Amino acid sequence: MSNSTMTTTTTTTMGKIIWPPDSVRGMRDLNRDLFRRIVRIPFVVTDINNIDTVGQLLRPYFLKINQFKPIQEYESSSSNEKRKIFLNPDHSELFESLISDLIEHQFLCRLTKTTEEFIGHEEIELKYEHFNHLTIFRSIFDHNNESSDNSNPDFSLSGFSTIGHIIHLNLRENLLPYKKLIGQVLLDKIKGCRLVVNKIDIIDTKYRNFAMETLASDDDPSVTTVVDTTECNVRFRFDFADVYWNPRLSHERTLILKKLNREIDHVYDVFAGVGPFAVTAAKLRKCQCLANDLNPASYRWLKENVQLNKVEHLVRCFNQDGREFIRNQVKEDLIKQIQSFDGKAEDSDQLWKLASENLGHTISSDNIEELHEVRKVAPNKLMYRLSFRIDKNILYGRTFNNDSDD
Repeated sequence: MSNSTMTTTTTTTMGKIIWPPDSVRGMRDLNRDLFRRIVRIPFVVTDINNIDTVGQLLRPYFLKINQFKPIQEYESSSSNEKRKIFLNPDHSELFESLISDLIEHQFLCRLTKTTEEFIGHEEIELKYEHFNHLTIFRSIFDHNNESSDNSNPDFSLSGFSTIGHIIHLNLRENLLPYKKLIGQVLLDKIKGCRLVVNKIDIIDTKYRNFAMETLASDDDPSVTTVVDTTECNVRFRFDFADVYWNPRLSHERTLILKKLNREIDHVYDVFAGVGPFAVTAAKLRKCQCLANDLNPASYRWLKENVQLNKVEHLVRCFNQDGREFIRNQVKEDLIKQIQSFDGKAEDSDQLWKLASENLGHTISSDNIEELHEVRKVAPNKLMYRLSFRIDKNILYGRTFNNDSDD
């Protein structure tokens, strides 16, 4: 990379005031002290009675950094309570005209009685704690970016997956020299993160898991790769190092789940993993499920998640090769389900009882003329025609003595 290119990139980035100092560029070992920087921040003062109006108008230009309140109390000798609003100096060209309007309409206070100043400045020290992970990564990696729009994919950090307390990365080769720094920054900045790992190999094992390395971790020795997480408000527990879990597939699973009819659909999950589809189908859609996975670790956690969600009566778990599972368990269950929905009527006594209950009078077997299946409304919902002779009890809606023809 030429020096001229580096100079151009530096100038573009350093045009921002609320930004880490140039000394962090290219950093590979995290040094939090190098993020310190003294900056001059503009502020305005308003009476507390006007804070809602002024705040709403100036909100897009607030100084928004971590661990800093843009609205603070203002020390004043006046008896009226006032508030100080800090603004982002990188947006000064945008809020200058707005401030002029606020001054004209007397929504802002003069800083002192002896001057006409309405905009003050205060020096604050920006620190590592004030920057989020995206700002930190851009400030470090942008020195490699040959395009002024920061769009070089080789040095941009792709998205990461969060699984319980674990952040899972799949770093490009160009970012591997920064991997320990990346892990530590994410550990510092992402709430709930206690372990950061990076995939170091493709998924080509028999059990669909992959090798990974630890980039950063809490000092607590109790932190392991066993995680507790939720998907669709269903709880799951598993060892992330031993099973396959991809939270980015949750949307696809949800689309299929919405299509399930709890009354008639049965789920056969050939590669169930730890149960994100089968357990959720049982928990939320009340479907009967056969769930299988070849990986013994996945099978173990699958059974635990079935118990965890109390769906043992709906999910049967198997630890077989997928082909054998289809040839045996799926085949047998399909035959069973087909036979149970083959259109044969329920026993006559049950149908007569149902018809009698709806009529409010007993239909005797002697009066039955015909019981005929009309059609299938659904695979497990049949329509019947029951033809019977109407006796006096049914016709007049009351009981008659057998000796009377009245």
